[in-house]
Parts: sequence; C-alpha cells; structure tokens
Amino acid sequence: YTTEHTLSLHDALPIFQYAHEQGIVHRDIKTSNLFITRDRVLKIMDFGLAKILEAVREDGATIIAGTPFYMAPEQAAGRVTDGRTDLYALGVTLFELSTGRLPFREGDVAAQHREAKVPDPSLGIDDYPPALAQLIQRLMAKRLEDRPASAAGVAELLRAIIAAG
Repeated sequence: YTTEHTLSLHDALPIFQYAHEQGIVHRDIKTSNLFITRDRVLKIMDFGLAKILEAVREDGATIIAGTPFYMAPEQAAGRVTDGRTDLYALGVTLFELSTGRLPFREGDVAAQHREAKVPDPSLGIDDYPPALAQLIQRLMAKRLEDRPASAAGVAELLRAIIAAG
C-alpha cells in the first residue's frame, strides 16, 4: 500500500463536491476515467455522459449507465438519486487503487454490488491503514443512508488518513 493514489483521489473530491452541489452525478467513476497529467494534475473524464443521461432521463426514460465493476446498488437497479451514487464508485476506485484488485471481479458483478458483503481491502496487505479500510467499507455501503453524505466529508476523512500515515 502507498498513499500516492489516495492523494490523487483526494484531489478529485472538491470537483465531485461541486458537481453534486449542481445536481450533477457522474455515473461512471472508475480508474480509467481518472487521468493524471505530466504535471501531476488529476483530470476527471466523461462528465459529458452525466449531462447527456440527465437530458434523456427528463423524458422519463429509465437508463442503466455505468460500468458494472464500479456500479452502486441503486445504479444497477436503474436508480441514481444523488452524489452518494458516485461516492460508492469512488469507494470501489479507492479499493482498486489501494489493493490492485476490484472488490467484485467474477460472476454477476452487479448482483454482488447489490447483495454481497464488501470484501475487506486490507486482507493480505501488511500495514494497510485500518481507517482506509473502514472508509472504503462506508463508501461501499449498500444503503445510500449508510454512506458519507458528501464528497467534502470524504475529503476530510481521507485527509486525516493521509496525515496519519
């Protein structure tokens, strides 16, 4: 485990906070949509998808969009309510960045996101920060109400984890 990727993801949280305050949910947060420039600036790709999907949803259509490996339970069921859907995907992304693997990789991945217990990211990794494992578990909570309320709150928690270790 290293803090480099955690720092990069931390840098993205103000962007998500701003988007969520504007009512924009990205819907496809994943490692391949996070790009670090040569100057070490994190860029978030595919925000255009969020705007296009919002326009289509205004017509009353039910659309399931996103990547199953990162999809929140409510998203897999065709519902995206608010930014906490993105926070779930950020949890999956943080899991992947800090362990080198996805939490659910085989079988019906969408069903696992809806029903299976979140694996402990620290398994098999010496000196994995317990606070980071706890944050990932909270971000990947099945129920929206059990996730952090905002990206700003996640930023504070990540800042403390980075400072501690």
